[in-house]
Amino acid sequence: MNNTRNLLVLDALVWFSVYLFVSMLSVYFASYLRQGSIALAGIASGIFFSVRAITDFASPRIFSDNKSLRWQIVIALILQISSFVLFFVLRTIYAAFTAVVVLAVALGMYSPAGLTLYSLVNRHVNERRWGNLSGIGLLAVAGGGFTSGLLINFGGFSLLFAVGIATSLITLGYVLLLIKKRLLVVALLELSGTKVDNKD
Repeated sequence: MNNTRNLLVLDALVWFSVYLFVSMLSVYFASYLRQGSIALAGIASGIFFSVRAITDFASPRIFSDNKSLRWQIVIALILQISSFVLFFVLRTIYAAFTAVVVLAVALGMYSPAGLTLYSLVNRHVNERRWGNLSGIGLLAVAGGGFTSGLLINFGGFSLLFAVGIATSLITLGYVLLLIKKRLLVVALLELSGTKVDNKD
């Protein structure tokens, strides 16, 4: 599997696992939490996308070295797992808002790093390649939405969060495997002028 396919698989895993919950964010706040309401659901969605936007702006400035991209992705996935654990274990409004912020930070860290890695691996990217990334990401989001509805219907939010934790752990394991095989760093090293002998 080449680097482009590795990154497409990674991107699909991240978007799928995040949108397992984000697609049901309003339902969770409006009807599952004690003292939840439609107003809180709207506030939670607003907080999620505001924090995500701020983190999207800030993370490339904080992690400005391209060689740190792989660790930025690892940190983002650890935060993503933490948010699902918070949702799974604590069921208060304050814990839920905290988990929403953590999940937004995770996605805000992953998104610019994932796009940067993809553009570095595909230095001469044409429209078709960007269409592949966008299309696969949207299919993963749709898959997360479909799956979340089914999971909640059959096992409630506890099952949803357990599956979210599991898919996030699988994604983290996949990233660590790519790092171990040096598949995420080859393009970065080549860009810096370093000779790379990648036999994997």
